[in-house]
Amino acid sequence: MFAALAALVAATGCGDKVVSATAGPGSGAGAETGTGGAGDLSGTGGTAASGAAKSGGSGNGGSTVGGKPSSGVPDAPLSGSCDLKEPAFCETFDTPLPGGRGGDLDETIWSVARVSQKVNPSQGELVSWPATTLSACGNKLDGVFSDAAVTFCTQPETGRTILTSTFDDAEGPVFQSFRVVQPFDFTDRVGHITVDVDAKTQTPEGHGWWWEIVIADEPVPVPYQEFISHALMARRAIVIEFEGVSSFDGTTNEVSHVFVEDGYKYAREFTRDQANFVPFKTQEEVLNHLEILISKDFLEVYATDLDDTSTFRRVARVDGLGLTFERGYVNFQHSSYNSVKGGLDPSTTYHFGSFGFDGPVLARPRSYQVEDALSTGRTDNVKNLGYLLGSEAAETSLSFTIEGVDLSDAEEARVTFNAWYFTAERSIQFRFNEGEWRTFEHPYPESMEQTRAVMIPVDIADLQDGQNVMELRAGGTSSEQPLVVSNIDLEVVPK
Repeated sequence: MFAALAALVAATGCGDKVVSATAGPGSGAGAETGTGGAGDLSGTGGTAASGAAKSGGSGNGGSTVGGKPSSGVPDAPLSGSCDLKEPAFCETFDTPLPGGRGGDLDETIWSVARVSQKVNPSQGELVSWPATTLSACGNKLDGVFSDAAVTFCTQPETGRTILTSTFDDAEGPVFQSFRVVQPFDFTDRVGHITVDVDAKTQTPEGHGWWWEIVIADEPVPVPYQEFISHALMARRAIVIEFEGVSSFDGTTNEVSHVFVEDGYKYAREFTRDQANFVPFKTQEEVLNHLEILISKDFLEVYATDLDDTSTFRRVARVDGLGLTFERGYVNFQHSSYNSVKGGLDPSTTYHFGSFGFDGPVLARPRSYQVEDALSTGRTDNVKNLGYLLGSEAAETSLSFTIEGVDLSDAEEARVTFNAWYFTAERSIQFRFNEGEWRTFEHPYPESMEQTRAVMIPVDIADLQDGQNVMELRAGGTSSEQPLVVSNIDLEVVPK
């Protein structure tokens, strides 16, 4: 039986983190082809982020002329900043706020999510996640689980505070996603996203690790693309994939694909040749500076070789995107697939120096996040991150107590999470504070058992200021595998 009690976390608007979870009675433990061209590490630093409080230097903004950047090529970047003239969001990882799924990240402005294929309730696998080795700022730490795998440290060579992200792919497809809670708006303009990251990839024989920038119209966790054991496509999204094949030794990378998702499926795909790609040099823990310019119809990517700002240049361009949304949520995703089969270590660490975007400063949702379950897996070296839901038929449910909910000026609310075995014959039922059960029907065009990214609207009248108890269960009488969920957030959107 699934462990019925777990300590969970949700971030309140002022940064407090208090959530608990209990089980209810009897609960168990084709695309169109495009044509466009933790530990105790020395030197721990921190995070500093704001909606628009930090200016990133003298980069270009998001003004447009005829759908193109009015300034043409972006200005050369300033190292160590978000390089935005009018930042709506800029994070330089200066002050740690440890706890929850986000590790040292501030969970009022970030939502971190993890997905693996290790989900088999009959075998005791509920999003199984093995311990790994964290490599950060010249230090290595073994035996690191998800709650300590996202941490800040100070590079001894540069004195710069950076964020680290690591995991072990356990010989399968695994994704770790960082979503900015604040929305990014590029309506009728060219939007501007910047990131400093060691932008490396290694995928010999199709196995290894890479990364993406994803903009999705809904704040769902891990809005990736269809892959082995996963069907994570968002309702609408653009995926900019950096899985280059110009080298397989980690010394170069490039834009490998651009995917446009619409209606939870592929709408268009642009290959690296169609993106007019140019490789750029990469190296472990040396931060490239990348800038992405995007409108609903075109995309440009600029990058440096390593941290040499004099090499900043355009490395990809795509026309004819045909996006059907112009406001969304920006995600950085660290991805891996059976690295051992490619002759690589099963774990890798990405390092970030800054992340930001420009545009109007929109209201930031208040995010209340449920911590990973961290129950013992099949071995001591493995933790389960997910939760096993009860069912309507068995009259069981799983409940989560969320503290500190602020409903002032609330305009809308939603619950987001990842779900496994959410097929077309099934529904997900939820309620708050022992109120009326609500039913969310399967919205996807195809029925699959694979991982789904789910967003459920919540009636504000069902919520209350302060403590809320949320219950989840599978609806109907299906005899399929029990539903498994993880990466659960409640968000309240102010006016």
